[in-house]
This record gives sequence, C-alpha cells and structure tokens, in this order.
Amino acid sequence: MYNFSILAELNQRLAFFTFGIIEPIGGWITDRLISRGWDETQTRKGIVTVGFFMGLLLIGATRVSDTQMAIGLLIGASLVGLSTGNLLAILQCCAPPEQIGTWTGAENFAGNLAGIIAPLAIGFLIKWSGSYVPGFALGSMVLLVGLLAYWFIVGELKPRSS
Repeated sequence: MYNFSILAELNQRLAFFTFGIIEPIGGWITDRLISRGWDETQTRKGIVTVGFFMGLLLIGATRVSDTQMAIGLLIGASLVGLSTGNLLAILQCCAPPEQIGTWTGAENFAGNLAGIIAPLAIGFLIKWSGSYVPGFALGSMVLLVGLLAYWFIVGELKPRSS
C-alpha cells in the first residue's frame, strides 16, 4: 500500500516546485503579450485573475476522495504563482518612483502579517469544525476578495520610461 507520509512530502515539494517554476512564467507570458500590443493594465490584471482563480482548486482538493486527484488539484492550485511577477510589476506601476521601496516594503509587511494571522485563523477553524476544509475554503476566498481590490481599486497602470 501507499506510505502516506512520503506521498505528503512529495506533494508538498511538487506544489512548491510548481509555484516556483510558474512565477517567472506568469511574468514572461504577460511581458510577451504586452510587447505584442496588449493593454498592460488588462493583461497584468488578467493574469493575476487567472492565477488567483487557480487557487480555487484548493476547495476541490478537499472534496475529492481519490488521493492522486487531490494531489493533482493541490499542484494545480500552485499555479497561483502566475500572479507573483505581475503583482510586483503592478506595484511598481502604481507607486511614485521615489516611493517604490516603501510601497514594496509595505506590501511585504502585509504579506508577512497574513502569514502570522492565517495559521491562527486556520487553527481556530480546525478546532471549531474538526476539519481542514474551512481553512482551505478561507484561503480561496481571500484570493477572490484580493481580486476585487485589483480590479476596482487599482487603476490604470502606467509604464515607467527607461
């Protein structure tokens, strides 16, 4: 039979590997499309949207009974990495040139703060529900709420002159 601890370790490594590989690919795809005349704002926000929607596969992974299918869905959810390069580029387009470092620091602070709060919230949900499912659902919902900010708060991206 299967050694589930080895499968879990392999799944974790494949998920991180997938995320790491796909990060520059998301930026590369966007850069190629923009260089072919696509609108920068729509293209960057569109790739972020695709990446964030891939995070919804986490919910599916909690609902399937087949271990291999769950692993496949978790690895698919790692395609959220498509958004990473574009999030940084969006930040650089929005921040005044003399404040890019400050804005990047604030963005990283918010991400690290989320990294502190998320385990607490998920631990609470696991204790309350007796299941990991609400934690995975919460993670996916946070991605969708984040999309609202990118589409309705972040305005037109203006490329910087070199």
